[in-house]
Amino acid sequence: AAYPVFNIHQFPYKYLFLVIYVANKLSGRRIISYILFFIFIFIEYKVSKNKKNNFYEKHDTMFNIGTGIFYVIFPVIIVSTIILFMYEIFSQFSFFQMPGVWSALVTGETTYWWAFVLLIFVDDFCYYWFHRISHVSRCLWCIHEVHHSSKEYNLTVFLRASFIDYAPQGLFYIPVFLLGFRLEDVLFQMSLNFIYQFWLHTKFTNRIYILDYIFNTPSHHRVHHAKNIAYLDKNYGGIFIIWDKIFGTFAKEEEKVEYGVLHDLQTKNWFKLNFDHFKLMYKDSLKTKNIFYKILYFIHAPGWSHDGSSKTTKQMQKEYFNNNQQNKNINENNNILQKIG
Repeated sequence: AAYPVFNIHQFPYKYLFLVIYVANKLSGRRIISYILFFIFIFIEYKVSKNKKNNFYEKHDTMFNIGTGIFYVIFPVIIVSTIILFMYEIFSQFSFFQMPGVWSALVTGETTYWWAFVLLIFVDDFCYYWFHRISHVSRCLWCIHEVHHSSKEYNLTVFLRASFIDYAPQGLFYIPVFLLGFRLEDVLFQMSLNFIYQFWLHTKFTNRIYILDYIFNTPSHHRVHHAKNIAYLDKNYGGIFIIWDKIFGTFAKEEEKVEYGVLHDLQTKNWFKLNFDHFKLMYKDSLKTKNIFYKILYFIHAPGWSHDGSSKTTKQMQKEYFNNNQQNKNINENNNILQKIG
């Protein structure tokens, strides 16, 4: 069924009703998907145990599952609020009126294959930029870093999230609304994108060569979760990896992956993991009296500093690759000298 007509000028109670309405839709889908998730998590756990692989650490696993269950309720309401607000504003300026996509399968309307393809690609394009900015803007990284903070890599890591993770996502979905897609179709596609990413969090698959060219796969996503300097800020796509290849953020899994984050808080405390990075960001902003620099500490890349006392990912990678190239040149020269000698 279509969502009730929402007008931003109506009374707050009407808006609250719609937030709860959409949150219920999203939570319902997530509860169903979470049941399936836990089945596959149990299978992966048993297989890893039988193979004597240490993929699951008790406290880390319990933390992941705990945050995942909490995420079904509270953050979904925040996501719903922002998406509804963005939809109401920008759908009024839509260039087209798209036919029903997933909703058409329920209502019995005529379906168009191109509408499915367009929605899937545009949704993932928006997700790519949301995900990318979540890594390169410090205030958003403080939210998303919780998901990356695990030193393990298994299916439960998918559930690991900040209490406001994905909250800013709706801000990046303006292109979808301007194209004129229905709200229920956008929400359902966002859910499908979310569900797709579950299977990416496993060590049990090697590279899947045919899929690797177009789709995001566990191999690509292992790179994304790495703290190796060469792998930092790579492979942001949700369903597809093509955006990373187009915009220069793709990296192939080659060297062994080390999981986690560079600035590990070394804690299992839920409150510290969710709030301490914000405290550190605020403390860094106090290092200068310049208002412009203070603002940059919140919106610039993690590691940025006004005095160069710390380094961003780009700066670290530049040094890393320069050193590797120098070492490579030295080794090549030594090999030549050995042959001459």
